[in-house]
Amino acid sequence: MGLFTKIQCKACKNEFRESKISEYGLCETCNYVALQNVVSFTEIFEDSYRIIESSKNIDTIISRYDLIIDKAETIYRGWDTFGHIKFTADEFVENSKDDKDQAIINHLNSELEKAKLKSKEAQTIASKISPFKKLKTLVEKLYRETYNKKKDIELFSQLLEAAINAIKYDDFIEKAKKFEFKGNNSKALDNYFEALYTLRTDNIEDSNQLKQIHKLEAKIRSLGGEIKDINTTLSEG
Repeated sequence: MGLFTKIQCKACKNEFRESKISEYGLCETCNYVALQNVVSFTEIFEDSYRIIESSKNIDTIISRYDLIIDKAETIYRGWDTFGHIKFTADEFVENSKDDKDQAIINHLNSELEKAKLKSKEAQTIASKISPFKKLKTLVEKLYRETYNKKKDIELFSQLLEAAINAIKYDDFIEKAKKFEFKGNNSKALDNYFEALYTLRTDNIEDSNQLKQIHKLEAKIRSLGGEIKDINTTLSEG
C-alpha cells in the first residue's frame, strides 16, 4: 500500500493514512484511549483480586467480583479485539462470573462447618437449630448473587432444611421414648406422630427413608395409634 492509502480505524470508523493507524488497527486517538483503558482495567483487576484473596468478608468479595464484571463489560469489551489478550470479553466475563459463584459456594461450605459445630455444642433444640436457620437466611441472600450455580445453592438450602428436620426428628423420638418409658402412651404417640410427620413432609424422598418410616409406623400401631394418609392429614389440618 502507498503512503497515503486510507485505512478505517476499527474503533471510530474514520479513515486515516496507513501511517496513522497502529498495529491494532486504531487511529492515534483511539489507540491512546484503548491503551489507557488497558492500564485502567489492569489496575482495577489486580487491585480487586488482591482484595478478594485477602478478604474473609463475603460482601467485600462479591462487590469486587461485581466491579470486575462491570468493568469487563465496559472497558474490557472496548478493546478486546485490538490487543493481544488471552480471553475475549465474553469469555472473561463468564470466567469472572464462575469465579464469583465458586467463591460463594466456598463461603457457604465454610459457614456450614461452623454451623454444625455450633449446633453440636448447643444445649437446647432451639439453639441447635438456630445456626442452620441463620445460614438459610444467608443462602437466600447469596442465591440472588449467583449466576450459574443457582441449582447448587438450591441443593445447599435443601441440605440445611434436612439438618433442621433431623434435629426436630431426634427430639420428638427422644421425648416419645421418655413418655413411653413412663407409661404415658398418649404423650408418646403425640411425639411419634410428630416425628412421622417430620419425615413425611421433609424434602427427602420418602423412598430414601422407607425403612425409618415403616419402623416408626409400626411403633405407632403397637401403641394403638392409627396411621392416616399424609395427604388426608394435611387437608384436615
